[in-house]
Amino acid sequence: DGTAARVLRTVPGRVIGPGHNSVVRGPGAVDYVVYHAWDTALSARRLCIDRLDWTPEGPRCTPTWEPQPV
Repeated sequence: DGTAARVLRTVPGRVIGPGHNSVVRGPGAVDYVVYHAWDTALSARRLCIDRLDWTPEGPRCTPTWEPQPV
């Protein structure tokens, strides 16, 4: 119905075309999504790692574009 959460999504001007992901468990049993996305110049794919939160509505992941603590 189009209301389900998409775990990976484009953030205009920041994260473009994210895809080909894996979910990994990190320190403290925290889940992360490892994926690739285009840089803003569309010249190269970049490795991205973002926290995956499990909510009653389903998995949630907010793409980041700056270094994050693990």
